[in-house]
Amino acid sequence: ADNRAVLKDPFAAGFVLASGEAGLQAAIVFACILTLAAGASCLNNCQDRRLDAGMARTMNRPLPAGRISLVPALILACVLLLVGGIGLVMARFPPSAVLAAALSVLLYNGVYTPLKRLTALSLLPGVMCGSLPPLIGWLAAGAGITDPAVWCLMIIFGLWQPPHFWLVVIAHAGDYLGREVPTKLGVFSRVQLSRILFVWTVMLGVSIQALPLVMGVTSPVLYMLELVNFAILTGLFSLCLLKQSGYRMLFAVLNVCVFAGVLLVIVARLCASAREYLPCAS
Repeated sequence: ADNRAVLKDPFAAGFVLASGEAGLQAAIVFACILTLAAGASCLNNCQDRRLDAGMARTMNRPLPAGRISLVPALILACVLLLVGGIGLVMARFPPSAVLAAALSVLLYNGVYTPLKRLTALSLLPGVMCGSLPPLIGWLAAGAGITDPAVWCLMIIFGLWQPPHFWLVVIAHAGDYLGREVPTKLGVFSRVQLSRILFVWTVMLGVSIQALPLVMGVTSPVLYMLELVNFAILTGLFSLCLLKQSGYRMLFAVLNVCVFAGVLLVIVARLCASAREYLPCAS
């Protein structure tokens, strides 16, 4: 089990990049979808409680550890999902954003979670689920789905999912070998999986580099910082994967570099919007 549903940045990133604003509306979008994500994660923990109890990494979570019983946890999940969904509707965001949010929860709890006990290919709906949060924010801002920027953003967060999961699997291989969650550990050796992980991470880094281009940002400083971010991501991955160690550190590096790469573009977008507004205000 994991908490892939709780993504604190993508939906806010989608809204801010589409609108160029980080005010009250962005905060409302963030709060509503974070509540939905928390509900989906809570429901996931209910679904995986027996599986979590047999894994050292997850056995101390509230449900398998017995700190909370199933019924209150299910009630909490339902309340969070209802509050998040109703909040989106009451805030009068476009119906397309509400539908995208509902689809994300359905994919996560209705498709990915049951399938991961049956096949390693469950990662595919997991990738789809992971790519939807920035789309939700983008649609909530009233932007169109045909813009290449939102597809680039979705690709970034979609590509983020497999290495995010594989690093957990490699770092906690003992939890997954012989368990009822199929992984590629029985198909690929640890070295082979590390190589696949590196290639995938490079693709993720390249997609982050492409985001400023599709957003039309022309700041040389931004491009330089993005290149530094790319060098850190690929450099540390190369070093640790060659040594076959440091997988838990790479998990943190992956998350920080993805966050930093997108955050840099967000800051550039907000600065560009401020420059457009200030002459008019004066």
